[in-house]
Amino acid sequence: MKLYHARARRGRSTEHLGDELNGRHHLTRDDVVPFLVQLALETGLEIECCKTLTVDCLQNASDRTVEIAFLKRRARGGEYKRLRARDGGSSTPGGLIRRLIDLTAAARRHHPSESLWVYRGAGAFTAGIRHPQTLVDAWTRRHAIVDDDGRPLRLLLSHLRKTHKALWYIKTEGHIARFAVGHTPEVAARHYADISALRPLHEATVAEALEDAVTAVLTPIMLTPSRNANWRAIRRVR
Repeated sequence: MKLYHARARRGRSTEHLGDELNGRHHLTRDDVVPFLVQLALETGLEIECCKTLTVDCLQNASDRTVEIAFLKRRARGGEYKRLRARDGGSSTPGGLIRRLIDLTAAARRHHPSESLWVYRGAGAFTAGIRHPQTLVDAWTRRHAIVDDDGRPLRLLLSHLRKTHKALWYIKTEGHIARFAVGHTPEVAARHYADISALRPLHEATVAEALEDAVTAVLTPIMLTPSRNANWRAIRRVR
C-alpha cells in the first residue's frame, strides 16, 4: 500500500512538472479563462457559441472589421451564423481571436484539432472547453477577485452576454434602434435593457426628464407685442 501511494505521488509530481514545463510554451487551462471571458464581453456571443469557435472562424475581413462564423445549436435550421466585429489590435474581437490562433499553434502540432481552443490540460493536451464554470471558479479564487461589496466574485459566464449588452446600451445612450443589434427592439428591450445593472441609468433619465418638464412649466413665457397681439386675436376667434 505504501509503495502504491509513493508511486501515485511520483506520478502526480511528474504530471505537475510536465504541465509546468509545457505551460512555458503553450496555453494552459488556466490561461484559457481570461481569453474566454474577454471574447464573450467583446463580441456579445453566448458562451456556448464562443466554446465552439473553430480556427478558421475569421472570414471576409474588410475595412478593419471581420466576420466571425459561429455555431448556435439552439437555432434549429439556422445554426450557422456570422457576426461582423471590429478587427485590428488585440483589444478588438478579431485581434483577440488572431492572438489565440497564434498562441495555440504550437499545441495544435501535438494535438491536431479544428477547435480554436487547444491547450495544455491536466497531464495532456486537449481541445475544446467542457467545464468552463469550474475553470472560472478556480481562476477567480486564485487571483482573489472580488465583487463591488468586497466579497469573492461569483463570475457567471451566462451573464457575460447581458454585461456586453448593458455596456453597448450605455454607449448608444439607450437608442433602441442602435442597441437592438441581432434582435427585434421588443426582445432587446425585454431581455437586455430591463436589467438591474441599468436601473440607475433609467432612474436618472426619468428624473432628468421630470426636472426638464417642471422647469418648462415654471419658466415664464415672454411675449413680444406682436406675439401678444396674435395670441389675443386667436382667443377672439375661439
